[in-house]
Amino acid sequence: MDLPASFRTKIGFCHILEDRLVFNREAQIKEGLKLTTNHSMAKYLLLYGILLIVLGFAIYDTFQKGKTGFPILFCLIGALYLYGWISCFFYSGTPVIYRKDIDKIVFKKGIAGITRGRFVVHFQKENGKKSMRMIMMLGVLTGGKKGTADAMAVMKEHNLYPFIKENSNEV
Repeated sequence: MDLPASFRTKIGFCHILEDRLVFNREAQIKEGLKLTTNHSMAKYLLLYGILLIVLGFAIYDTFQKGKTGFPILFCLIGALYLYGWISCFFYSGTPVIYRKDIDKIVFKKGIAGITRGRFVVHFQKENGKKSMRMIMMLGVLTGGKKGTADAMAVMKEHNLYPFIKENSNEV
């Protein structure tokens, strides 16, 4: 593994180095750049929380006015937001993942035109908590099939897919 390999993702590039994975928006890694691994999902949790509160008030207000159709629709939308809010607790947007911390990497195939293919990297944060990082592949309109095939080839070449750590407790 002489040169770092990289592939395009939905929002930038995934660079595979000997000891870590680096995610950024540029095609080249700047060695002098200090990358932080302390990325928080707090802004997403706050956004989902505010949307859930507003939706809760809308449900209550509409139900008090004697309408039942819209509260049912609002409850379904609220359930989707609640699912998104809860799932934010398990995902991380960290720009650096060290190889020694990776437990496993799974590929989830996308449905053409509906969802994107993605790698899900299961890893442990510095504080020991387990987390996941999604690596979203390119969409259908931006060369998704070729991009996904290239990413899969790079991940296999660098022994990252399929990847399961021997002493991992994952099933």
